Amino acid sequence: MMSFKVLFVLSAFVAIISAKSLTNLADDGAHSIKVCDTANAKTLVYQTSVVVEGKFLAHVEKHVSWPSVSINDKDITCVMAIDQDTNGHGGYASIVSGGLYEKEVEIRLTSQLGKGLNYMVTIYTNDQ
Repeated sequence: MMSFKVLFVLSAFVAIISAKSLTNLADDGAHSIKVCDTANAKTLVYQTSVVVEGKFLAHVEKHVSWPSVSINDKDITCVMAIDQDTNGHGGYASIVSGGLYEKEVEIRLTSQLGKGLNYMVTIYTNDQ
């Protein structure tokens, strides 16, 4: 019985240490993305604000695609998804397809548990 209590306490301690490490990684991690060839980011082609309310005990996810309907014939030279929440409670942005030097891009924005999203998404292309 004593070994069970020691094992339980040790497991709880390891779980707390692991959760603390993950929290620190999340707080120190980049919540925004900025992938740019600044020398060739000449023309602003898309900019939108993405604001989504949080849901209780759930993650919120939003996908932003450009171009959404038309065909683009210029290389994308800058993709930015800037988290407007600077208090560590913001979401996480990632490029799931396309991107820099491609003709299209899809960005996934995912909130933290129980939180919402507040991002400014901006895309530039070259002039050619």
